Amino acid sequence: MSTSMSELKDDLWDGAAARIDLDERQFSADSLAGLDGFSHVEVLFLMDRVSAEEITSGARHPRERQDWPKVGIFAQRAKARPNRIGATVCRLVGVERMSVTVQGLDAVDGTPVLDIKPYMREFGARGLVRQPAWATELMSGYWAARPEINLRLFAQTPAAIADFLLEATQDGLDWQPAPERFSITMVLAHLADVEIHTVMNRIRAVAEQENPVLPAYDQEALFRSGKTFRAREELERFAERRTETIGYLRLLPASAMQRTGRHEELGTVRLEEILNECMFHDLGHIRQVAELYRARAFYPRIGGFQRYYTVKP
Repeated sequence: MSTSMSELKDDLWDGAAARIDLDERQFSADSLAGLDGFSHVEVLFLMDRVSAEEITSGARHPRERQDWPKVGIFAQRAKARPNRIGATVCRLVGVERMSVTVQGLDAVDGTPVLDIKPYMREFGARGLVRQPAWATELMSGYWAARPEINLRLFAQTPAAIADFLLEATQDGLDWQPAPERFSITMVLAHLADVEIHTVMNRIRAVAEQENPVLPAYDQEALFRSGKTFRAREELERFAERRTETIGYLRLLPASAMQRTGRHEELGTVRLEEILNECMFHDLGHIRQVAELYRARAFYPRIGGFQRYYTVKP
């Protein structure tokens, strides 16, 4: 499994996103069929960073806290247990082919995963749950969340644009209000191109390299190529690429937002600024698609009401 969590620690595990990749030698995508119908999964994993010398089979103070009672290894959830097996119920974020993304898995990057099971409420505790006061105190910060990147708006752009395409005609999709202005089809081709050549490339470069150079983007180059574009195919490409972007961002720690790159025209930029510009860019094109759609589909049919509107798609 892969995650941004690289250090063993006591608390702040709830914000951790992790991707679990199945071994293609043993499984196929069919192994995950239907898993996306559940909101949570139980993950069993091997705590392989625990050495043989660390393993405890008797009693110990949890977290070596002398003010907490000394209890047996089977009366606590310490990682230095005889079988080194961990079990955690996590929120299921997504299932894609041979990968499962979860949130709240208290394991570090590279931990071997032994099993994934759908969590069913009937397997939860039956009857009244009781536990010692020390256990409640120990767990008070365990599932606290780290500051997270807000990706909700970022993830909604393809769906927001798709709503306008449901009733759009081919004429409406390809209509340009002026030779120098984009059609809806051109907007979608641009978004799909930007997603891979600027959004994902810049995010990866800044997250994985030290202060990389970020080339400026020439938005006219795509259309100088003479390619023919189809609106719905471009939207599908954009949606697929945005899903990949979101999956990558979910694995980044909040601290990555302060990493920097050197834009060849703007100078030093932070990853946080890159993401905010992407969201600003998205909203501008959502507005542009809406304006193109209403100008072509509705404005010619509103009769005398046109005097109340100035349309500049």
